[in-house]
Amino acid sequence: MEFDFAVCFAVPAIVAWSVSQLRRFKWFRWGAGATGLAVALGWLSAYWLLVSNSDWWPSRTWHWLPYLSLLAGVTGAIGVGEKWSKWLRIGFAGVMALFFAFTMIPNWPGLWPSREILIGSLVVYAVGLTGWMMWPEYEVAIAKRQLIWMAVALLGLTIAGLAGFGMTYAQLALIGASALTGVAVAMQPCGRSVAGLQAVILWYVLIAGGIAFTAAIYPTRPRFELMLLPLTPLVAHGLGSLMQRFTTKPRPLTMESLAAFLWLGTVLSIAILA
Repeated sequence: MEFDFAVCFAVPAIVAWSVSQLRRFKWFRWGAGATGLAVALGWLSAYWLLVSNSDWWPSRTWHWLPYLSLLAGVTGAIGVGEKWSKWLRIGFAGVMALFFAFTMIPNWPGLWPSREILIGSLVVYAVGLTGWMMWPEYEVAIAKRQLIWMAVALLGLTIAGLAGFGMTYAQLALIGASALTGVAVAMQPCGRSVAGLQAVILWYVLIAGGIAFTAAIYPTRPRFELMLLPLTPLVAHGLGSLMQRFTTKPRPLTMESLAAFLWLGTVLSIAILA
C-alpha cells in the first residue's frame, strides 16, 4: 500500500461521522449503536481505497482485518441497540476472539511460542480487554475521553509502524484513529456517549489488537510489548484517576492525558530502542 495521508486522515473521519448520524433517525433501530457501524465503515472505506484488489482474499494475516472490522462493528451495534446484557456481549466477544486468534496467527514452521499457546493468549487478551473496558459504568464525560484515548493508542501504533515495524501497519492504525476521531466528534453533543462507547469497544480491541500483534510478530525479533499499546484507554483512566488523588483541583483530562502519553512513550521507547 502506498502511504496516502489524505485518504488516511479525511476519508475515515468523514464516513464515520456521517454514519454516526443514523442514531438521529427513528427508523434506525439500534440507536447509539450506530457508532459501532460508523467506526467499522469509516475504517473499511479507507482500506478499500488503499489496498490492491489482490489483497481482498486473505494471503497474510492482516488481510483478515476488514472482515473482523465489519463483524465487530455489526456485533457492537446490535449488542447496544438490542440492549444485550454485558455477559451476553462478552460471550459474543469470546466467539469473535476465537476467530480473531485463528486468523491473526500465521502458520509458520517453528513458530515460537507455538501456535496453540499464541491462540490461547490472544483469546484471553481479546476477551479480557473487552470485558475490562466494557464492565465499568462510565460517566458520559469519561466515555467521551475513552474514545479519544482509543484514537491515541492507534496513533501510537502508527508511530511504531513508521519507526520500522511496517508502513502498512502505520496506515491501518492511522485510518482507525481517524475513524474513531470522527465518531468522537459526532458524539460530543450527544448525551448517549456511554452507549456509543460500548458499541465501539469490540471493534477497537480486535483492530488495535490485530494491528499490534501482526506488527509485533513479523519482525525477525518479535516485539510483543507492542500488545501493550491497546491498553492505553485503561491506563489513562486508571492511572489518571490515581494521580488525581494527589492534586488539589480536579483536572481529569490533564491527569488522563499525562498518564496516556507516559504509557505510550514508555512502551514505544522499549519497542523501538530495545
